[in-house]
Amino acid sequence: MVAIDVRRIPIAAEAHLDFPFDRDAIRLAAGAGVILERAGSAGLPKTAVSTVAEPDMFFRASYRLGIHRLFLAFGVAVDIALIHDDLAIDGLGVLLRTPALELAPFGDLSFRF
Repeated sequence: MVAIDVRRIPIAAEAHLDFPFDRDAIRLAAGAGVILERAGSAGLPKTAVSTVAEPDMFFRASYRLGIHRLFLAFGVAVDIALIHDDLAIDGLGVLLRTPALELAPFGDLSFRF
């Protein structure tokens, strides 16, 4: 049996601009970061672990609802990979292609102290 384990760790910094109204706000954000991808395999004659760092930029638009010290946010994020690598194993070829562009919904829960 062949097993492949891929883990993604995003690290980023962002700048945002809020357009408040009442207790709510529309937030537009942009930033840059790096995604660390760690891939490991088992069950192959040549078992290997590799880590790849991929720089990226992102843009987010969200609606934020504030209830006292609790904030809920829902929105959409666009993530653009500046460099992307494919996961390949000798003898099997390319198994996974890293996306260059991702569009995804997101939700956030935060507290203010």
